[in-house]
Amino acid sequence: MTTRLDVGVFTRPVLFDVARRIGAFAAAGLDVREHPVSSSPDQFRRAFSGEFDAILTNPDNTLAYHFDSTNPLATTLAVEIVAGIDRGLGLTLCAHDDRAIHRRRPRVGVDAATSGFALLAYALLEQLGIARDDIEIVTLGSTPRRAVALAAGDCDITILNAGNELVAHSRGCVFLASSTDVGPYIGTVLARVEPSARAEDETRPQVDEVERDEAVVALRTVLLETTERIVSGDVTDLVVDSASGVLGLTDEEARRHAEILRDDNHGLIRGGTIDSGSMETIISLRERYAPSMVTSMLRAGWTELLASPPDHPPTT
Repeated sequence: MTTRLDVGVFTRPVLFDVARRIGAFAAAGLDVREHPVSSSPDQFRRAFSGEFDAILTNPDNTLAYHFDSTNPLATTLAVEIVAGIDRGLGLTLCAHDDRAIHRRRPRVGVDAATSGFALLAYALLEQLGIARDDIEIVTLGSTPRRAVALAAGDCDITILNAGNELVAHSRGCVFLASSTDVGPYIGTVLARVEPSARAEDETRPQVDEVERDEAVVALRTVLLETTERIVSGDVTDLVVDSASGVLGLTDEEARRHAEILRDDNHGLIRGGTIDSGSMETIISLRERYAPSMVTSMLRAGWTELLASPPDHPPTT
């Protein structure tokens, strides 16, 4: 028997494509379908409506939508982090050209003004001497959309990853700073809105919730096992071919993306661990650039989002 899982993503993940091509999804009885989203509000709205069984998103987004009703949907959701997926996959602050950071009030493209990648962008800009009050924020949506906008000159600066930074660079854009300049970071987690909290999408095949829950657990297992094969170098040629086909990269760019996937500081997370050092970075960014009445709760409360215990207690 095969269980269908619908997953909301920003960029088509090479990890999923490799898992599919090595037969791991089929062996686990999974029919996994990735659906591009236009923005993080769009992603969480569709997850809440029952359209998605799981999502690939930034962990800061899970904090914002779980704890803070001032998020773009103006409500809190029962969000669960199923596994850590990657540390950013080349998460880089990029500019349209060398002159961008010298412009008066440069236009900074973001998914949403208080999304996780946006907060990281503000911190990296500040390190370059550009305060948040000195930029114009342009809401452009998902990472692929921002990459197109940056290359076209519709914004001066944005933050890109998952191969989009390589595409932008090939079109003349320049790299300014890396996520590691701020500290340890998790770029993507596998998450879901808990079944009891979401609506039922009547347009989708009806599946028993226990069966769907088991399928999400199976998805986690497949992704972690595929991660091990990618990081070990066991399927590098397949990864390069996948990156070329899925992301539209040249052979050289695809090989660079394969290297990033294996990198300890930027790549896939072995074991799916959500480490407290990275969460400290993420929470500190939210406290600094998007404070609210609930940000004080995040350090004590973020572990309640985890489907399994973290590697050790959160930093205090």
